[in-house]
Amino acid sequence: MKTLGYALALGMILGLPGMAYADLIFTLDTPTQNVSPGGTLTFTGILTNSTGSTLFLNGDDFTLDGEGLALDDTPFLLNAPASLDSGDSFTETILTVMADLTVPFQQAVGAFHILGGATESDQSLLATKEFEVHVVPEPGNGALLVGLIGMGALCCGRKQWR
Repeated sequence: MKTLGYALALGMILGLPGMAYADLIFTLDTPTQNVSPGGTLTFTGILTNSTGSTLFLNGDDFTLDGEGLALDDTPFLLNAPASLDSGDSFTETILTVMADLTVPFQQAVGAFHILGGATESDQSLLATKEFEVHVVPEPGNGALLVGLIGMGALCCGRKQWR
């Protein structure tokens, strides 16, 4: 009976291939960024293989919960190497996010998932990194509004002095 327990435990451990790849280190240089309507954000990052064996980077998946925002994973798909040897790193643009002209002011949360594994066909989850997009007014518009309010106050105040 004890042997059966060990066999089951070993089978469960061997049945979790995704756990072996927990050492792909994924960081984004600036995981929280601001964008104005009509703007585009670029998220750069680093992938480092610290597993002790070669990892194949076979694809990605992502989520982004913002209204009027579109994520483009083309930079990762075109620029990432097919594999990373043990100890190797990759530094480049990972994704871009575009805000359409009518996007509401908001805070959106997303996650970018790197898929791959020990072979060219593995689709295990290797790493995930969350990021935030804050849609804010254009700085120029805010300054213009403050300037107009200031000028209006100055003009109105001047009339009262006379």
